[in-house]
Amino acid sequence: MSNLIVGAHAILYINGSPYAYVSEVDPVISSPQKVLRGIDYLPPLEAAPGPLDYNVTAQVYRHRGAVGLEGDGLLPTWDKATRGKYFSAIIMDRATSTIMFESQRSLVTSQSWRVGRGFVVGTVNWIGIGYSNDSATLFN
Repeated sequence: MSNLIVGAHAILYINGSPYAYVSEVDPVISSPQKVLRGIDYLPPLEAAPGPLDYNVTAQVYRHRGAVGLEGDGLLPTWDKATRGKYFSAIIMDRATSTIMFESQRSLVTSQSWRVGRGFVVGTVNWIGIGYSNDSATLFN
């Protein structure tokens, strides 16, 4: 048996409840190192610490009876766009129950859905304020 973690064995939990099987997940954690520039001088002057940001893109399988991100309260409808609520997200390997990525105080930034090879697959993007993976933790 292989020790590789495969996408079909990963599941997305939202606010502690199973939400969807994950076919792909791509957490991007930006380095806090930023280039500082001067006025009227094109080359960078130095690098310095700045904000640490992250965003997550996950491809999930939609299951029967799903009501979508709006129906689940993860994304406000157009008439309530300014009233979005934070959620927590966990990507877990089902075979080993290993948490691969955890996101706290998250907000959806975009979504798209497509029918492909008989499945309805969604791409969900979100940002958050705190995260944890298998080697680092940053929670406020």
